[in-house]
Order: sequence, then C-alpha cells, then structure tokens
Amino acid sequence: MIELVPFGAFVRVDGVDGLAPGSEWPTTPETGNRLRARILAIDPVLRRFSLGLA
Repeated sequence: MIELVPFGAFVRVDGVDGLAPGSEWPTTPETGNRLRARILAIDPVLRRFSLGLA
C-alpha cells in the first residue's frame, strides 16, 4: 500500500509502516511507477521505517 501525501509517501510492507520523505525524491513519482529505495532508519519498537531513493 502506498499513500501519497504533501510531504512524501506512506508505505506498508508486510504489515510494517514506513515513510518515504518527499525531500528524498528529485520529482514526485506517478502512480504505477516503480522506485528503487533504501532503508534510512528502522524503529523496531514502533514497527516503522524510513525510506530514501537508492
């Protein structure tokens, strides 16, 4: 699941929520585009992560 918001995108992978901040993107992705991402940070206690473009 991906939900675009003004400051980036929320991503859910296997029940874990993540945020891909818009500041990491050179342009706003279009629906259906694939992006290669890297994990910037993981919070195992809150079960969430932050992504950036690879």
